[in-house]
Amino acid sequence: MINWQKKLIWGVRLGELLAVVGVYFVLYALYCLTLTFNELSYVKMTYGALLLNYAVSQFFDYAL
Repeated sequence: MINWQKKLIWGVRLGELLAVVGVYFVLYALYCLTLTFNELSYVKMTYGALLLNYAVSQFFDYAL
């Protein structure tokens, strides 16, 4: 492959990754806004860890 084609493919993959992470970040922000102040913060952290885990697995699916 030509060098610019490789850059284009990696740019598309990076764009897909950023789109996935962006969508889940927005969902996480909405989820945090729906929590009342009385609820425990570890619920937020658990949900955030699940989203981060999913985003990382998506990245490795695209990268490999």
